[in-house]
Amino acid sequence: MTTLLEYQEKMMDRYLGIQHSLWNALITLNAILIGVISVLYSDNGISKKMISFMFISILLTIILLITNYQILRSEYEYIANRGKNKNKMTNSKIWIKFCEHSNSLLKFIEYFSLALTLLNIFLIFITFTTSN
Repeated sequence: MTTLLEYQEKMMDRYLGIQHSLWNALITLNAILIGVISVLYSDNGISKKMISFMFISILLTIILLITNYQILRSEYEYIANRGKNKNKMTNSKIWIKFCEHSNSLLKFIEYFSLALTLLNIFLIFITFTTSN
């Protein structure tokens, strides 16, 4: 019989796997959108300002998602080193507060990136439908 702690660890692993899959999918989708925008850019009837806005927002989304990876990696690195250096962990309460705030930041970045991606898909759809 599994204990509650083992079950919680299993669910946390699944959650992190799903979260990483979402971030990978968003990065891949945004890379595809950059290709689509390149095709749109070659069309002379499309507003260059709109293309520039879409390109910049896609790059911002990719940068934000990579930042999510870096924040999460630093948390895991700290946890891994915590087991090795138990005597040096004097400010663990500060780190716990940081982790709580960084998790809120991760969620915000995730939702903001998803919204920007959906906005770009919508703008590309509008651009294609109005240009033909």
